[in-house]
Amino acid sequence: MLAIHSLASDFSHTQFVGLWEENSNFYRTSAPGAKVSFRISGGKLALEMAGNSYWQVILNGKHVKKILVTERAFYTITDSLARGNYLVEIVHCSESLPGESFVYGVQLSKSEEFLPIVKSSRRIEFIGDSYTVGYGVEALGPEEGTVEETTNTTKSYAYLIAEKLRADYRISAFSGRGLVRNYAGIEPKWPIPELIKYTVPGMAASDKGGALRDFSAWVPSVMVIFVGINDFQGEGEHPSQAEFVKAYREMLSKFRKNYPGVKFLLVATKVWPEDLLIPAVQQVFEEENKAGFKDIAMKVVYSENTALHGHPNERSQAEMARILLPEVARLGGFLSR
Repeated sequence: MLAIHSLASDFSHTQFVGLWEENSNFYRTSAPGAKVSFRISGGKLALEMAGNSYWQVILNGKHVKKILVTERAFYTITDSLARGNYLVEIVHCSESLPGESFVYGVQLSKSEEFLPIVKSSRRIEFIGDSYTVGYGVEALGPEEGTVEETTNTTKSYAYLIAEKLRADYRISAFSGRGLVRNYAGIEPKWPIPELIKYTVPGMAASDKGGALRDFSAWVPSVMVIFVGINDFQGEGEHPSQAEFVKAYREMLSKFRKNYPGVKFLLVATKVWPEDLLIPAVQQVFEEENKAGFKDIAMKVVYSENTALHGHPNERSQAEMARILLPEVARLGGFLSR
């Protein structure tokens, strides 16, 4: 027998990590890496969900399966667990852009119970594109599998860093989108600075509108910003370095206003065919320093782009996480466990 719990009732036993819209009847997200987690004593756990996306189930830190959610239904997360203490995490490991995903309620075996869950005081926000999403990371080659099947944000550098530091996080990342210009000029109305204004960017990109984000409701200690790859790739005219630097510095200024006291880690990588991103981000870093800002650091990373459509593979994502993690920890004051 299963007991049904509505999200409209007491849901204090649940942790929602990432960017979510809370409604009286459901929780809604489009963000990669958005997570629902419980501690349970055993038995069977199912979530009532809807949308068109993949979710990674993690049990006590072990990846056990991926679930494809389509129509509204109860999806089994765990089945017949022996009595014990289990941390169950269900992570939105694909991307809803455009689109949206829903969690309506939860079922747990009547003989079992929810256990207290500890929430982290550490907060990190990641701003990025497909590299940050973990686009195609599970593909064994550049043309192996589909985007939906091979994308897994739990294997992106962003998720790996947050998990290693045991931090609460938000991943505001959008495949194909840039700071000034999107890849090959696609969807010019929706570059990253416009998408991050919304709680559920996938709704906005679907021209459904949606609530504007309340930045004061969740303030990170550190922001990791890895944008610009799509500005300088694809057909069509790319922004000038001056235009990109101006937009980048304006974005940082807005984040400082929204997140008082936040620290920034600017990330860049070599962009094919010309190495235009690294010098542009370096200029941003230098101009911010000259302006007197001491809340900022910069790192350059490189990757082996043998996964789907020339994206970083699992090994490269893990290596980027290894390189960036110490700097994130330093900026956030997370050095002691």
